Amino acid sequence: MASLSNPCDSKSKDFFPQLIVSASIEGSFCQLQIVNTGDFYRYTDFTFYKSIPISVLPRLGEKTEVTIQPNLPNGLYIDPNTGALSGTPGSPLERKSYTVYRKKVAVSQISIEIRDLIATKVYGQFGNFTCGADTNNGSCAAGSTTANNLSGPRGITTDNSGGVYITTGNRVLYYPTGQTTATRVYGQHGLFTCDIANAPSNLSCSTPISIAATTLSTPIGIFFDASNQLFVADSTNKRILVYQNDSTSSVRALGVPNFTTAGGGPTSASVLGTPIHMSPDSTGGFYLADSLDSRVIYFPKDANLPSEVYGQPNFVSNGATQTATGLNSNYGVVTDSTGGIYIADTGSHRVVYYPKGASAAIRVYGQLTFTAFAPPGSPTTNTLNNPSAVALDQSENLFVADQIHHRVLVYPRTNLTAGMSASAVVGQFGNFNCGADNNNGSCGIGINPNAENLKSPVAVHFDKQGRMYIADSGNNRVLVY
Repeated sequence: MASLSNPCDSKSKDFFPQLIVSASIEGSFCQLQIVNTGDFYRYTDFTFYKSIPISVLPRLGEKTEVTIQPNLPNGLYIDPNTGALSGTPGSPLERKSYTVYRKKVAVSQISIEIRDLIATKVYGQFGNFTCGADTNNGSCAAGSTTANNLSGPRGITTDNSGGVYITTGNRVLYYPTGQTTATRVYGQHGLFTCDIANAPSNLSCSTPISIAATTLSTPIGIFFDASNQLFVADSTNKRILVYQNDSTSSVRALGVPNFTTAGGGPTSASVLGTPIHMSPDSTGGFYLADSLDSRVIYFPKDANLPSEVYGQPNFVSNGATQTATGLNSNYGVVTDSTGGIYIADTGSHRVVYYPKGASAAIRVYGQLTFTAFAPPGSPTTNTLNNPSAVALDQSENLFVADQIHHRVLVYPRTNLTAGMSASAVVGQFGNFNCGADNNNGSCGIGINPNAENLKSPVAVHFDKQGRMYIADSGNNRVLVY
C-alpha cells in the first residue's frame, strides 16, 4: 500500500510532482541525483563570427561538472564549473554537432558554425554584391518594382522555418527559405509590380488611395511574436498591424480606432507619433520605438494600450531631452534576456540601456555622459552618428547600426556606465576610424558596393540559428553573413 505522506514512495501522489520540481532546479531527490536534460542553453544552434568574443550562459543559471564532446573549435572553451561557453572564434568552420554533458549525463545537443564578417547572400540585387541600384532591373540599373528588387529596405525578420521578411518602400516581401525572389507581398494587394502608399484594392496601382487592413505606407519595424503573429510598424499611417496565418490582410491594428482611419493626434497612450522599430519580450509583450514622441512604449501580451513608457514622464508628454531619463527621436529598441532594453537614441547619437521597468538609463554608448548629445567629429571605437537600430546576438553582444558612419559596431556585454569601446566593426574592413560609404578597402568612398562594405545600414537582425542580416538601405539590399 502506498504511503500517501511519503513523497519518496513512487506510488505516492506527491512523488511525480516533487520529481518534476527537482528536475527543474536540479539537485537531490530521495537520495537520487537529478539532472535536468532539457535545453541547456537558450539556443541549440549557434552561429559565431570570427574575432567577435562570445559568452553563452546556461539557460537556468550556472551548472557544475559540465563537459562537451567533441572538443570545441580553436579559441572556444566551456567552463566546467559554470557551463558557460566563451572565447574568441578563429577560422571559419562549417556547422558541427556537439554533446553537452552534466555529471557525465548527456543534457543537450548543440551545433556551432563559425563565419567570417563577409556577406554570403544578398537580397534585392539578383545575387550581385557589386550592385546597389534602386529597384534593380536585373542589369544593375534602376527599373520597375518586382519580386526580385528592393528600394531602401528598412526592416528584417525571420520566421521559425527560415523564411525572410523585409520591409521596403510601401510593402513587405516574404522569401521562402533559401530563395531571394519573394513569393508573397503585403500592402499591394498581391501585386509585385506595385509599390505605392495605401494602394487601392482595384489593382490599378494608382490613385485614389484608400487606407485599409491590406494597405501600408512606409512600413519599417517588423517581428514575430511567440504565437507566430507578424507585427508591422506601418509608420506613415501611424499604426501597428498584426497578421496571422500567412494572410496579407491584418486582423488587428494598434494606435488607430479602425482599419480605415490613419493614426495621429495629440500624444497619448492610444496615439502613436511615428512608430519605427519593435522588439518582443519573453512574456509575449513588445516594445515600440515611437520616434516622433521621443519615447519607447511597452504593450503587454494582447493589449491594445501600452502599460509602460520610457523617455517621457507620462503618456501625454513628447519633448526631446538629453538626459538619463529622456530620449531624442529614438529609432531602435531591443530586449535582453533580463527584460532590460537597449534604445537607439538616434537624435542624441547614442544608445542607452534601461533595466526592466526603470525610469532612467544606467548605461550610455556613443557619448561620454548622459547629457552629451553632439554628433562626433570622426568615427572611433566609441562614437556613433545617427544610430538607427540595435540588435543582440546569441551572446548578447550589442550590434548598433551606425548609419552615417556606414558601419555596424559590436559592443561586448558590460556593466560599465559609459566609455564603452566597440570590439568589432562591420562594413569598414575592420577600421574603427573610417566612416566611408561603400569603403573601397582603403577608407575611400567606393563607386560600387561589395560583400564587405555598407552604405547607410538601418537595421540588424539575427535568426534563430544566429545568422546576421543587415538592411543596407543606401545600397537597396539586405545582406546575410
